[in-house]
Amino acid sequence: MKKISVLKNEILNGMHDERLREIYLCDDAGLTNQKQRYVQLLDRYETLYGDEEAAIYSAPGRSEVSGNHTDHQFGKVLAASINLDAIAVVSKRDDDVIQVHSSGFEIAPVDLKVLAVQPNEAGRSESLIRGVAARLKALNYQIGGFNAVMTSNVLSGSGLSSSAAFEVLMGTILSYLYNEGAIDPVLIAQTAQYAENNYFMKPCGLMDQCACSVGGFIAIDFFDNQHPIVEKLDFDFSKTGYNLCITDTRGDHANLTDEYADNEKKLKLKLIQGDDAAYDALIEGKAPIEDTCVTANYNYFYSEIKKMTPEELEGVYNAIGKLDIVSISLQPQNGDDPQLIFESLNSTGLDLETADKIRNYVLMNMKHREQEKFYKNYWEPLEQTVGHHDINKFIRFYLANKTRKLYDEKKLYFEFKYYREDSKLSIESILQDMLEYAHYYNFIVNPQQRKTSYSDILERIDKLDVKTCIPLIMDLFKAKSRGVSRVLCKSIQ
Repeated sequence: MKKISVLKNEILNGMHDERLREIYLCDDAGLTNQKQRYVQLLDRYETLYGDEEAAIYSAPGRSEVSGNHTDHQFGKVLAASINLDAIAVVSKRDDDVIQVHSSGFEIAPVDLKVLAVQPNEAGRSESLIRGVAARLKALNYQIGGFNAVMTSNVLSGSGLSSSAAFEVLMGTILSYLYNEGAIDPVLIAQTAQYAENNYFMKPCGLMDQCACSVGGFIAIDFFDNQHPIVEKLDFDFSKTGYNLCITDTRGDHANLTDEYADNEKKLKLKLIQGDDAAYDALIEGKAPIEDTCVTANYNYFYSEIKKMTPEELEGVYNAIGKLDIVSISLQPQNGDDPQLIFESLNSTGLDLETADKIRNYVLMNMKHREQEKFYKNYWEPLEQTVGHHDINKFIRFYLANKTRKLYDEKKLYFEFKYYREDSKLSIESILQDMLEYAHYYNFIVNPQQRKTSYSDILERIDKLDVKTCIPLIMDLFKAKSRGVSRVLCKSIQ
């Protein structure tokens, strides 16, 4: 740490020229520009905070050389830091507030007394600051407040990882201000990724942060994403006779997020009808949605907790603190089959519902955007039409209609898989067909909902509890929808 006036004099008098040339690989003109850039930032800091003791930090942008989007697919990449970077003049504060003044961006102060995710901060710089600090705190590193005045010439939206440079810069500052620079660069990168995934709410791999944090020309093997193998390569691009040309397209890759989402962000099992909305309502403090298992379970636990004494509550708290969460990372490239593992879940307890297994089967391998489309357009309306508690029965009769066999309910999931594979139909075609038949099924089992010329006949069938005829009647309804109306009444009668 040195006073601002001292740092300015050192830069202007050429004391750091060699270091600046090494960082930016610049000629005399480039060196002059960088010195001017640093002095201007120091001037801005002095205007805001006076001639305090401070330090200068830098985090570069990066260019991907090879291995596009393989970082979240357990692959290998070549990447390199570039001579465009984010720089900051920083000093410690006595409180737990991080205040960052950035050229061109308004960043609100971040109070480190609050480290939980703040939904209103998603997509903002404040979320990245809070996320980096929260993760380091969880990893038992020291965190604290600081003032920072920063600027960046890493072009936003041009594929140079301006956000990763910012995250890494925040992690590096906390490493040197409060941990004597002891935090490994790869760990800083992982911390930055965590902040972007969980606080900024943008799924991403680890390549960007790793390249910005480690620096230089590097090879990264992401076979074990928790412990990537990072190797610095002895390669001097400046001696190749080529130049890297960067075009500021002023683009935005936000719409590509879902296409390259980390597997952890992809849908594994969609909640049943209404449960996701009920969960969101409880978490966000909105009016609870009744008649859902989520709300019912919440009300039960809430009522039981209210009855407890302080000593009993402490016992519950201590018990929760002893719970272990086991995370197992699957390796599809080694033959791990997520669907087979899912099929065996709860094998020692309550079996998964057939509908749960089928829902996961049809959605498992889709991209997030496609998953949402199929769920909203087909599966959710299907559940709403036949009712969640009746969906297994519907699937049984639907398969009977298609295969002319009435299967035991325990075999439905596997028979559905066999039907799909044998028919060679697309998932979308099958879901479209199921939704059509769901409307027929709903009227057959609930004929009182809508009076027609054949409602009385269906009510009589319902009273007789003759269910084996349902597949046939569904076909008759389909015939009616195709214009064969007379056949329906005559056949049912």
